[in-house]
Amino acid sequence: MSFILDALKKSESERHRRSGPVLMDVRIAAPRRRLPAWAWIIVGVLAVNLLVLAWLLWLSPRREPAQSALSPPPAAAAPAAVAPGAQLPAPPAVQQATAPAVPATGLSEPQLPPATTSLPATPPAPAAAPAPVINIAALPRYQDLAGLGVALPTLQLNLHVHDPLPANRYVLLNGSKLREGEMLPDGLKVLQIVPSGVALEWRSQKFFLGAGG
Repeated sequence: MSFILDALKKSESERHRRSGPVLMDVRIAAPRRRLPAWAWIIVGVLAVNLLVLAWLLWLSPRREPAQSALSPPPAAAAPAAVAPGAQLPAPPAVQQATAPAVPATGLSEPQLPPATTSLPATPPAPAAAPAPVINIAALPRYQDLAGLGVALPTLQLNLHVHDPLPANRYVLLNGSKLREGEMLPDGLKVLQIVPSGVALEWRSQKFFLGAGG
């Protein structure tokens, strides 16, 4: 039975060959087990990159000691601390330009005394001449002269200030402040201020005005 089937198949295949190739006649290529060329190129590039990376990592530890050897140590850059009591080294000698020596002639130059600027002493201010002492008891009183009809200006002693220092003495006469030696516009002059009153002069007439009125 199998022999008959094989014969039928052969006859069928011969008939189809005459008309065209059949699926059974097409040879199926065996799958390739080798990698393609582009895969090998990628593998080679990766291998080269790994080698370069390994070489860089191997050289990196050696660069750091080389750079540290080139840089000066910090202890040498900074000045060393000086221990207390130790002597500092002498600074380098500095050459100073010196004037040319003058040949000795045997004559010594005269030594001038140092110039001193002294201000002229201001003369003391002359002391104020003391006011002449007037005998107050011998002067007529203002009230007595007015009672006798002697022509005198109307006077009113508003304030009387006496002090041991003559410069601090003054009176307020008819509203005007006067010191010893000063006068009013009408010619009334203050001669002397005493504790009990003031000695006045008007038109060559001297009299005394008491502080009590």
